[in-house]
Amino acid sequence: MDNLNNSMDQPFLVGEACLLTYRFSTNPAPLQTSTVQSTAAAVINLGVFRENSSIYCSAIDIAVPIGAASTDLSEKTPSPSVNTGKWTVNSTVIVTGRELGLDDEGNYAVFSFQCREASDYDLDYNLVLGLEVMVNQLPGNFEYLIREKSGTTNNPNQFTPKSNSFVLMKSPPQFYLQNFITTAAESPTVPVTSFANGSSIRFAWESSGTFFQLFQSGRTEPVYSGTATTCTLQNGVHTDTTFVLVASVTANPGQDSPAGGYEPIYLYDAITVTINNPDLTPNTLKAAGNIASGGQIHGNSLVVDSTSVLTGAVTVGDPNHPAMVTVNGSGYVGGTWDVRGSSTTRNLTVSGTLSVSGGTVLENVNANVISAAQVSAVGSLTAAGLSTSGYAQSYGLTTNGGPVYVNNVGNNNGLRVFNNSSQYYCAGFTNSAQRKDNYITGIISRVHNSKDYGFGTNGRCVSLSSSALQTHLPTRHGYKVVTSPLSPYAEVHLNGTGRLENGKAVIWIGEQESDMVFHAEEATYRVLLTPTEGCNGLFVSSKAQDCFTVEELGQGRSSAEFDWFLISRKPEGLGSGIMEALPEELPQMADGTEPEGITS
Repeated sequence: MDNLNNSMDQPFLVGEACLLTYRFSTNPAPLQTSTVQSTAAAVINLGVFRENSSIYCSAIDIAVPIGAASTDLSEKTPSPSVNTGKWTVNSTVIVTGRELGLDDEGNYAVFSFQCREASDYDLDYNLVLGLEVMVNQLPGNFEYLIREKSGTTNNPNQFTPKSNSFVLMKSPPQFYLQNFITTAAESPTVPVTSFANGSSIRFAWESSGTFFQLFQSGRTEPVYSGTATTCTLQNGVHTDTTFVLVASVTANPGQDSPAGGYEPIYLYDAITVTINNPDLTPNTLKAAGNIASGGQIHGNSLVVDSTSVLTGAVTVGDPNHPAMVTVNGSGYVGGTWDVRGSSTTRNLTVSGTLSVSGGTVLENVNANVISAAQVSAVGSLTAAGLSTSGYAQSYGLTTNGGPVYVNNVGNNNGLRVFNNSSQYYCAGFTNSAQRKDNYITGIISRVHNSKDYGFGTNGRCVSLSSSALQTHLPTRHGYKVVTSPLSPYAEVHLNGTGRLENGKAVIWIGEQESDMVFHAEEATYRVLLTPTEGCNGLFVSSKAQDCFTVEELGQGRSSAEFDWFLISRKPEGLGSGIMEALPEELPQMADGTEPEGITS
């Protein structure tokens, strides 16, 4: 016991309890035992705290049992450490429990920690005492003994030994993967995640697994496979890259031939490294000044606010990654301008083909050939400053005015015309072609699916002829031309089937349908009844907004079925007590002229 702290050579566990407070943290938590195949390294940290400012301490001893038993911590002597230079490891000895005053013949490793300066006896700073240990192979509980030399006044002559005993647990080994880090090859203890282009990268991790694979994003085969918990990628990477580590408790899983529903168990961890000087394929390229390129420019986005001279071709985006291009300054492209996304282009000259697979806004643009999925111009295409020595082809168009020719193909909108005026027409079509069969050549709308809209409008649909909507209905003898009813009122028609019960039936119109029906004292809806089974006749005895009552004439009590047809005026709006009225007149069209508001 001569190597223990001075004045602490009495039995290790004394009657007086410690004044300081102690908190444990372990890695792993809980501690895990070693196996025949692998040794389980662990760290036990002991945090030391004072509950009030009148506790002082000059020394702390720690004792742990050493051996192969389930009540021992390790077969090897742990390595002590401390988190602050204010304390030092004064000694490490191996003694028996009898020498510590315990009723135990086993061996104990005893570590004596000493405070260097008397001015630091007041623990107003962080103090953590550590043990690095190789845990033995038997699970169980072991004692962790603490003895402090402390007092309540800062007078070392009055410090006395005080002790506590704690029980810590060792568990059977659990499958874990943790502390996945990257370092420079020349500095394996300093974690870093930023590297130079192509420089070597060292990977390290902690795990109870037995086989590991390291995958690099963009590659299907692992860059490392093996049993070691470190590896080095000698040539590094050239761009920011994510690596995924896969751990398993097995040999190489690629050699398995599973049977009986076998499923492997993996643990994963990931880390992303950044490159200081990467090889770039930018998503966005923005130039406040000039851009000069003798070859091609590739990227996912291009913004030019000043002059650009591109003597090669420009390709932005790809079919699977649409891009965006904005040119606000002036630009010249000596080759092909190919944008796989949308484009806003002003003041651009292209000697080859200008091709945009998305929508494009063109103003003061000159190109040999223009091909765009959708073109938007300030006025008409020519008035907006667009000129072409070849042809202009558009698969969709948005314009604020001006004459337009649209050759619509594919699934895009053929024409969209916007107008803020409620008085004048936004677009008009004059039929100057000859009829062919029964098709009118003023406007023809063909849709791919009968469920798709042919025409849609949020305003009125007006016909200047005396006919209403005409359509073809298929019959067994061919198509039959039919038309909608001609009525001087805005009406709603509903119908259905009902059945009397003891000579009476209540027909509920339905929540949505009743909102379309107008019902008031001065004007209500009409109901037409047709019995489909024998009865004395039917009449409507009462009406309400959401239902009406049907009764049998002559106080009949039958259960006859009947059809009903309801005709109602349409309300001006939801919940309105005013009926909607049709306009008194519609715009007139004289022979050889166009409707009012449309000019050539």
